[in-house]
Amino acid sequence: MGFFAGLFGKQKAASESEEVGRKMLPRLGEFVRRLGGRHILLLSDGAAPACGDLCAQLDREGCPHTQAAPEDLARALTEAPERTVLLAAGDMAARSSCAAVLRAWESTLPEPQPSDPTGQSCRAAVPLLFWQTDFASAMTLPPVGERLAELTVTDVSCFAAPGTTAFSEGVIRAMQLGMCMDADLFGEVYSSFDLEKLTSVARLILGDIAAAEQNGSRARQYLNFGRLAAEAVKKIAPGELTEGEALTVGMELEIRIGVRAGRCRPDALHDLDGAISYYGFPRRLDCTKEELLTALCGGHTPDEPVTLALPQKIGKCRLWETDCGTVGKLAAEVMESDRGFCDAGGGAAAPGY
Repeated sequence: MGFFAGLFGKQKAASESEEVGRKMLPRLGEFVRRLGGRHILLLSDGAAPACGDLCAQLDREGCPHTQAAPEDLARALTEAPERTVLLAAGDMAARSSCAAVLRAWESTLPEPQPSDPTGQSCRAAVPLLFWQTDFASAMTLPPVGERLAELTVTDVSCFAAPGTTAFSEGVIRAMQLGMCMDADLFGEVYSSFDLEKLTSVARLILGDIAAAEQNGSRARQYLNFGRLAAEAVKKIAPGELTEGEALTVGMELEIRIGVRAGRCRPDALHDLDGAISYYGFPRRLDCTKEELLTALCGGHTPDEPVTLALPQKIGKCRLWETDCGTVGKLAAEVMESDRGFCDAGGGAAAPGY
């Protein structure tokens, strides 16, 4: 089942820093009080519909609140009253969007005292509450070095409807996470698809990865599965695929490379094929071998090191340290021999591969 195996079977309790459920808005006051807050500073880019609902709920509960744009955060926090909670919603709850803003704020804080090696004494005295209503963001690992929120609330009832691009992007990220880290999670994506259950377990896995990283784990790199090839796909067909669609093609190519290298079991390819086909996501390339190799290896020497994250089987990922020449050679073999993966074959191999 992989490094984080059996989370479904064990029914692991939710982390105190995570809440996943449906129709969470009426509990907003409860979450604010849990963080000891009496005032809310809502970090908003002005484009998030969820912010209006949050403000209305805070008004109903009589909770004082103000709003601040990302560029005004430092000033707003300086002027905020005691026991303020910083609430990041909408696009700001996508941690990658909020991370730069928070890092800029934290760079203004005093240096840690010698008596406090953890740095707790100089942290912003403002608890963070992330309010996630986006499926893809809920499936995303926080950026390296980001200070984690004290509480992340994920409301699955606000996720985009099945069949929409936003929903599909979340499904694809959940599929990749299950392929790399947990077979039961992958099975949930592929079968019953209990959205609340799936999101809860995915959040636990992502939290475990982030925690393990503090102890030197390389588990974060497992989530690079498919991304090297996805970048090549986007070069071949710029603007034609979403990020998630490019990733499904990238996962297909990389796992086929892994099978040829003896690093992935054929049944892992079969299961990934089935899941991608089940949702109707793209999994094949419409290009020549030469176009693929130019996008994948162009500008790199054959002996340049490359690290691929490859699932040996569903839920068990390993890092393969190889070189660009080997990846190019195996990719060429996939294009020449794997029926159904590419619409156009042939073409001369890129020089050196």
